[in-house]
Amino acid sequence: MRRHLSSAVPASLVMTMLAACGFLLTSCHSPYLPGVGGGPHPTASPSHTVTPTPVRKPVTLNFYAEPSLDPTPPVWFIIETATDHVGQLPGEPHPTGTMTVVAGGVSYGTQVVSLQNDVEYGVNVHVPPGRYDFVVDYSGDANYLPAHKAYMTIPVGP
Repeated sequence: MRRHLSSAVPASLVMTMLAACGFLLTSCHSPYLPGVGGGPHPTASPSHTVTPTPVRKPVTLNFYAEPSLDPTPPVWFIIETATDHVGQLPGEPHPTGTMTVVAGGVSYGTQVVSLQNDVEYGVNVHVPPGRYDFVVDYSGDANYLPAHKAYMTIPVGP
């Protein structure tokens, strides 16, 4: 019996081709990680959360001195924003920190900022009547920038 030659591919060559194709198919990796259920669906990458940096507002320092017969009349140093007195704006954070006051070369110490005049924040000092050059420094806080101000010859007292 004579075998009939056909155009069929020998079995050993078919096995080699299947092995090579199988290797190529299993060794190639998808650019996507497996999705829900292990399928080849892309997954969302974790989003980067940006923490906003608080913006500290600039302030100016103002003063009030009223005529007084008090032997050591008060002088108020008030922290103000560019738009208004800090304590008068609804929702505006109140300033904290400290203020250092020097009058005529004499330090009146460092005081914690507090509510003054029912609506404004700052400090007050009591000095003997006279004329003073004041130097005031505000430390600033998380919401407000530090400030420095020198006042020239302010009359205090009657």
